[in-house]
Amino acid sequence: ELHEFARFEGFRLGEPEALVAFVQQVGAGTPEARAEAAATAGSILEDGALIAESEGRAEDAARLSERGAEALARALAADDAPTSRMELAARRGRCLVQAGRLHLSRALEQLPLAGLDSVRADLAAAERLYGDALEQQPDDPKAHAGLAQAADAWYQAGDLPGVRDAFGRLARRFKVSALVILRRIHDAD
Repeated sequence: ELHEFARFEGFRLGEPEALVAFVQQVGAGTPEARAEAAATAGSILEDGALIAESEGRAEDAARLSERGAEALARALAADDAPTSRMELAARRGRCLVQAGRLHLSRALEQLPLAGLDSVRADLAAAERLYGDALEQQPDDPKAHAGLAQAADAWYQAGDLPGVRDAFGRLARRFKVSALVILRRIHDAD
């Protein structure tokens, strides 16, 4: 019900931020609607990110995708999730992959122009977001491919310690050997 009401209000409120604030206000006022409000906010933010990206606003799109992933994580954590956990997990995974892709694209664009130091934050964000997506959905080929591209960016920039550190973080995070991670990333290519 809240999702349909939010869709109707979207025509009046316009921007995703205003619509999300409205949905969160409804969720805060009705405890039994908190999970539905979080899932609805996540959906609105995911759609808003796609629109922002199509309009060439990549930074806004990345921010909206990350916020969408956070909202969907809240919906997943709720005992009374309004839809299947599998669907929520898939939507959260898409938000994380989209945000990772946007950070990685910005890093790859800027790397030849400004050097590694200027893109470290975006590379680290892409790595974190793709890793979060894999925790959500371990077989996501886009997340595997994104991690491979991020590792390749560290390597192409000549930062071998950065590559080693990236694989070390992934190995610790997923409790597997770096060789297993290399194989999985290679298979995703």
